[in-house]
Amino acid sequence: MRKVLINLDRSTERLGTFYRVNKHIKDVERFSAVDGKGLRSSLKESGLLLEGEGVDYSDGALGCALSHAEQWRRVISSGGGRTIIEDDAVFCKNFEEEHKRLLKTLPETWDIILWGYSFYSPIAYDLLPQFSSCITFV
Repeated sequence: MRKVLINLDRSTERLGTFYRVNKHIKDVERFSAVDGKGLRSSLKESGLLLEGEGVDYSDGALGCALSHAEQWRRVISSGGGRTIIEDDAVFCKNFEEEHKRLLKTLPETWDIILWGYSFYSPIAYDLLPQFSSCITFV
């Protein structure tokens, strides 16, 4: 399965840190992230950004969302899976082995795995409109 790292062109230090702390992760492809600076007005005009009272997305959040959306488009068009990675991720030492092991146990109808760990609990998230909400306790 492809491993794609989302990283802004100007974030060379983050890129270096990612590769240094994750040197045990092989064959990571870098994707030039969408820079959210200056996109707000065009996103509003196109109807892709609806801001209301109490909702204020940062430029970074907008770029991050668009970068992930592009990776989802690529997954759909290629028909193959991929692990999409943020450039501040730190992988456990046995990720490669566990990744392979877990994929072998999944049914053919699986769609998504959200790899992650959070130091804050609980986490509640809505994945997509067609999926139920999920709460995770760490």
